[in-house]
Amino acid sequence: MAKRCAYMSWVLAGLLLVACEDWLDVQPKTSIQEKELYRSESGFKDVLTGFYIKLGNTGLYGKDLTYGFPELLAGRYDNTIVAANLYNYQKEYESLKNNIWAESYNLIANINNFLYYIDRNREVIRTADYYEIMKGEALGLRAFLHFDLLRLFGPVYGMNPTAESICYRTRLDKLATPRLPAVAVIDSVLRDLKQAESLLDGHDNEQFSADEYNEDRDAFLVLRQLRMNIWAVRAMLARVYLYKGDEASKTLAYDYARQVMACPYVSLAESNAQNRILFSEHLFSLHIYEMEKLMEADFGAEASDKLYALQETIDGLYEKGKGYSTDFRQNNYYFQHVGGKLVCRKFDQSRYAGKYDGAEIMPLIRLPEMYYIAAECTPDAAESADLLNTVRHFRSIPESLDIQAGEDYDKPDRRPGTDQSKTFRVNELLKEYQKEFYGEGQLFYFYKRHFYRSFFNCRLSGELQPEHYIPQVPDDEKIFGNYN
Repeated sequence: MAKRCAYMSWVLAGLLLVACEDWLDVQPKTSIQEKELYRSESGFKDVLTGFYIKLGNTGLYGKDLTYGFPELLAGRYDNTIVAANLYNYQKEYESLKNNIWAESYNLIANINNFLYYIDRNREVIRTADYYEIMKGEALGLRAFLHFDLLRLFGPVYGMNPTAESICYRTRLDKLATPRLPAVAVIDSVLRDLKQAESLLDGHDNEQFSADEYNEDRDAFLVLRQLRMNIWAVRAMLARVYLYKGDEASKTLAYDYARQVMACPYVSLAESNAQNRILFSEHLFSLHIYEMEKLMEADFGAEASDKLYALQETIDGLYEKGKGYSTDFRQNNYYFQHVGGKLVCRKFDQSRYAGKYDGAEIMPLIRLPEMYYIAAECTPDAAESADLLNTVRHFRSIPESLDIQAGEDYDKPDRRPGTDQSKTFRVNELLKEYQKEFYGEGQLFYFYKRHFYRSFFNCRLSGELQPEHYIPQVPDDEKIFGNYN
């Protein structure tokens, strides 16, 4: 880690130009002094927009924290290195995980600077609701980044919630911040999210469409699913309370998930034929500039080291031999043959009618997750099965294959080929996470949260131990502390 992050030179006055080809091609000579930048409302808007651009970099959610590193760890691809090296994080993937750490804290540092100035210079923000919306988004982003750092670098939470994990940065200064027990990080994440919810509630215009033909629109406040909106914050609260996992937290997770399921702006999709990314389900996602080039580099026919899976891997993952061939999550819109191997085409840029319907979009939170959280947290087995079946029906799985909430639903799963240390409910949830979130970076965290000792396509010799789930923090962090 650098001892102190200089203010990010990528924050430009022109960042609000949505189609700008220079978003990620920023030179220091074009940077603006921070005190000048924060003397106007437009400056605050530019900086906040810059955060989302930075989140979409390949070192963060443009690749490494979505279809990249977490999916490698979850055994999604068949061309990865041997598992023994994959989970020895000081070998081939040391620089990758160190870069995730550095880029995340670098962005957190700039968010903290933004939060300092938005209160110090509040009087320059004159448009109604802008202060609450911008501060709420920034707090939500700070919580989002810290939580993913905790999920990746922290302990297996259910086994050791008081273990040392990551630091929670709330200031931009030279002082080292100690690494905190995981439970303390969760408390800080929840504190930021609750404050964000309070700020956004009643101020977020909740405009999930572009409304491109309305000349009176405020272009800064459209397509809210591409920003940390009020519904994304509530979805994050459901996600974090589920992670915390005690009974009181599970009740709160259920309540928040149910709230989000009732959101009038999103709905479950019934097909991926015209919209591979299922944009109608997005609660929070990012625009990735020139996404097609990125996808071709990693999944295309000419990619030198493309990420692929074998046919038998995908057939096994989606249980095609058990009658699930109608599940659209394994059809040709999501997996295509390239050179005798299957590659993920979920992010393929064809078939989009316009620029406001899912083109160049990376999902970070989608509606089905809320159904899964509610299904995991409800004490009612029948309700749990019904929630899972609801999503499955939208994915074209027939009712004849419905999950049944029998008397063994919350007992150890005795079916052959399942992890018999887990309940029937948890193993059914696992199957849905495996099928639903291919390429989105969520599955590994499910494995870790429930501490699966093995999983589909893991290929590790022997059982997974807690250390296999915990990448080491960078050596510089241990030596110097987290300077931002």
